[in-house]
Amino acid sequence: MRYETPKSELILLQREQSKTRQDEVFGGLSPEERAAYEIKEDRIHELERDLVKRLRRRQRSAKTWRSRRKCTTGILDDHAAKDEAPLTRASRRQPNAAQETF
Repeated sequence: MRYETPKSELILLQREQSKTRQDEVFGGLSPEERAAYEIKEDRIHELERDLVKRLRRRQRSAKTWRSRRKCTTGILDDHAAKDEAPLTRASRRQPNAAQETF
């Protein structure tokens, strides 16, 4: 059977394993069913390892992308900060006399 994604295969296998475990509790498994169960179990572990590897790769590439982006935007932010005038007490917004209550 061909699956769309490894994740969809994993989900289907986990559902099948759950049903097999229920069958085992209520009636036991034949040697053939036990062998099929173990094969599926091995495949589940293989898919989980692969999915974890993919996730870590994506996280590393996202982290690299963010750090590169931070470097380039940091340079731009430094130039913009130099062009801005510093705030002084006189340039800050002063409250209106009408707004003040004593």
